[in-house]
Amino acid sequence: MKISELAERTGARVEGLTDDIEITGAAGLDDAGDGHVTFLANPRYTPRVNSTRASAIYLSEEAQTDRPIAILRVKDPGKVVVDEVAGQMIALLPVSLFALGKVWIIISFILFRLFDIFKPYPARRFEALRSGLGIMADDLVAGFYAAVIVTLIVIVR
Repeated sequence: MKISELAERTGARVEGLTDDIEITGAAGLDDAGDGHVTFLANPRYTPRVNSTRASAIYLSEEAQTDRPIAILRVKDPGKVVVDEVAGQMIALLPVSLFALGKVWIIISFILFRLFDIFKPYPARRFEALRSGLGIMADDLVAGFYAAVIVTLIVIVR
């Protein structure tokens, strides 16, 4: 697929290199090669943009790079929240297993968000994993912590 077609299908605009590059696959910043498109989902990984071998990269409106690379500029790539959904699903497991009420849904959500924000050990270490795995892993750990706390409260009470 040509980069212009990919841009049209995803609502992005092409900047930087103007050749209509052939995109043959997608990969994380560190694993992408010639013909691949990659993305920058977390600004803390911006330095890796300079070392990626990808042919094109999705960047938000705010992200900048000096690297000569085709950029697919998007308004808000943060709309993809599969990591948050997966973590919340884990956090809600005890609610469904123990047939708990609505209050427990709120408690599970609050616990998940707290663990996701503060990232107690080892969540912060998981966040550093490469190729997008870290983006998912820290939320899965936060969901697990929330599920354990809710389960312990239910068992003890």
